[in-house]
Amino acid sequence: SIVDTVSLPNSNSTAYVCKPCSTIFQYCTSCLPTSCSLCQTGYIMNYDKTCVAICPSGYINISSICVSCSPECQACTNLQNNCTSCSQGYLFYKNASNNINQCLVGCVSGTYAISGTCQPCLSPCQTCVNTSTSCMSCLGAFYSLINNGLSCVSAC
Repeated sequence: SIVDTVSLPNSNSTAYVCKPCSTIFQYCTSCLPTSCSLCQTGYIMNYDKTCVAICPSGYINISSICVSCSPECQACTNLQNNCTSCSQGYLFYKNASNNINQCLVGCVSGTYAISGTCQPCLSPCQTCVNTSTSCMSCLGAFYSLINNGLSCVSAC
């Protein structure tokens, strides 16, 4: 409940009355004068201290509170840094080693940038540029670079 004032009829006096929070803040069970402090079951505390059924884009539900995604993520899921889309200027990278989708300024070694994502280089490339088979370096000591340094071979 929240305390509110009302004018008494035929008088210059005011009285204090208790109003349920839900009459002031939708889906709220406990509140302060200017914001909700506890949401009804099934609702989440939004960043603006209102109760919502789902967090807005760019936010994630952590312990029934909408928390912003990491700045590099335009949207995220499960964790603040597990991006589902990237902010402008970042490249999307599916990190297979930890199952976290990341947004990076540049692609990690063994990947190349294409259409806003980092894609893996294909064997025998260890590192590549522009395409998965335009090798900058090769896997294993026995490969040699030929054709202007963009191909790998097993023998000369």
